[in-house]
Amino acid sequence: MWYKPYGKTGKQVSVIGFGAMRFPEPDNIDGMAELVLANAEALSGVVICQALEPGRPLIFNMGFAHVMDMTTAMMRTGGIENALLHAAGAQIACFHKLPSASWMSTESCRMDAGAGYEYAQTGIMDAVNLVNVIWGVGNLESTKCMSPEMAVIGNDIAGAMLRAREGIRVDDDTLAADLIAQMGRNAEYRTEQHTLDHFRKEYYFPHVTNRRSRSAWEAAGSPDIVDEAVARVRKLAAEPVRSVVTEAMRPKLLKIEQRWSQVLT
Repeated sequence: MWYKPYGKTGKQVSVIGFGAMRFPEPDNIDGMAELVLANAEALSGVVICQALEPGRPLIFNMGFAHVMDMTTAMMRTGGIENALLHAAGAQIACFHKLPSASWMSTESCRMDAGAGYEYAQTGIMDAVNLVNVIWGVGNLESTKCMSPEMAVIGNDIAGAMLRAREGIRVDDDTLAADLIAQMGRNAEYRTEQHTLDHFRKEYYFPHVTNRRSRSAWEAAGSPDIVDEAVARVRKLAAEPVRSVVTEAMRPKLLKIEQRWSQVLT
């Protein structure tokens, strides 16, 4: 096993349960069998990891769910059935008292409305079911290709997901009953200190999603979200590169890369 010589780092590892939902007939979505198989696979990985390195931190990843489309025999990753499996996997991980992982995905081969809605339907199910690690921003065609522009669109979607996950805070401060009584019929809340203290925390401000009126949007050249994403990628690419890799880490990473290049070739 490669794990034995190369895996003992003490770092958290993601253990994947990789079942595949089948559709034997149109009205029989075999989701329960998928969950049983994926749970068994992930649990076996947990046992192996703990036998080789007791106490190693793990992520119980049943969120890498694939669903077979019986009309094409292709595995899908962005469907609503995938999202349901993500949610169930997170709940099973919680039952095992382990952190969970999942992804936002799409079968779209380009940035389009299909990519956006599949990102949203998989991602929001992950967020509201409290998946601990959510990845996939920037992928297209079931992660066969990656797009910087889709990454910034996905970043907007991810930000909205996290805002949905936070919910609405309800306490004496946010209810603002005293302020409402004080304002009476005066509906001008925009200049009140209470508004200024809270609106940045309560509102999510996306980077490439249009929030302008039609006249302002037309004055800006009527850009769609892809145009905005292309412009943002160019802006970010022009900024100074900020590497998270330290000079001490760089030779170690290059050594690992060279070793595995030799092994794999």
